[in-house]
Amino acid sequence: ECCVYNSVRIMGPQDSPAQIGHPLGGNHLMVVTGAELQAQVPGEEGELLIAGAQVGEGYLRRPDLTLLRFVQHPTLGRAYLTGDLAREDAQGISLLGRCDSQVKVRGQRVELEEVEHWILAAAGSLVVAVAVTCLHGRLLAFCVPSDPTPKVRDVLRATLHWLSQCSAPSQMRPSRYVFVEALPCTASGKIARGRLNDLLTDSDHEGDEVPDRPFSEVESVVAEIWAAELGHSPASLRRGVNFFELGGHSIAALRICRAL
Repeated sequence: ECCVYNSVRIMGPQDSPAQIGHPLGGNHLMVVTGAELQAQVPGEEGELLIAGAQVGEGYLRRPDLTLLRFVQHPTLGRAYLTGDLAREDAQGISLLGRCDSQVKVRGQRVELEEVEHWILAAAGSLVVAVAVTCLHGRLLAFCVPSDPTPKVRDVLRATLHWLSQCSAPSQMRPSRYVFVEALPCTASGKIARGRLNDLLTDSDHEGDEVPDRPFSEVESVVAEIWAAELGHSPASLRRGVNFFELGGHSIAALRICRAL
C-alpha cells in the first residue's frame, strides 16, 4: 500500500516496539477519526492515516477494497487508511492494535470478512451465519449451521476443510470449524469478536472421540509436543486426529520434528 519505511524513532532498551515515532521526510502520519478524516488531538485514539508520494495506486483487481482504503484527505491529498489503531503524543505515534478485522497468519495479512464471505459462499444454505477469529496465529471459524444435528455437522466440517484445501489460499484456511447455536453480539447488533473464543470451552472439542486406551509413553510425549506447538491441551488429542485440522502447517511440522 505504501513504501516500506514511513516513520523513524531512535529506540532505547526500555522502549516499546509499538512506538513508531515521527514521519520521515516526504511522509505524513495522522491519527484520524470519522468519515471526514478529522485529526485527533494528542492522546486520543484513532486510525492511522499515511499520506505522501509513496502511497500506492491501489489493490490489483480489487476496486472495492481500493475505494475503502485509499482515500482523498482534504489537505494531504491521496492517503491510505492503515486500519491500525494509534495514538499520538510527544514521543510520536504509538500503535495500539487493529481497528478493523485484519490479522496476520504466518506473516501474511488476512481480512477476516473475506474468510467469512468465502465460507458462506462455499457452504451455501448449510451455514446461516459465520464469524472468524484468530487464536495463536490460527483461524477459527464459528459457524451457525442450518441443521445442528451432529452427523450433518461432521459432514459439513469435513466438506469445508476439503473445499478450503482446494480453493482457498493457505493463510485463509481455518484450522478449525466450531459449530454454535448463535454468535455473540454487541448491544448494537454487531458480532462481538472478542467473545468468540469464550465459546471454545464448551464446543471446541465437542464430538471428539475419547481414546479407548491411554496413550503409551511415546504417544504421550508426541501428544504433549503437538499440543504445545499447535495451541491445544494434551487431553484433547485423540488417536487418528488430523495434524492439519489442528492448525498444523509446514513451519509447525519442522518445530515439532526438532522437539522430538
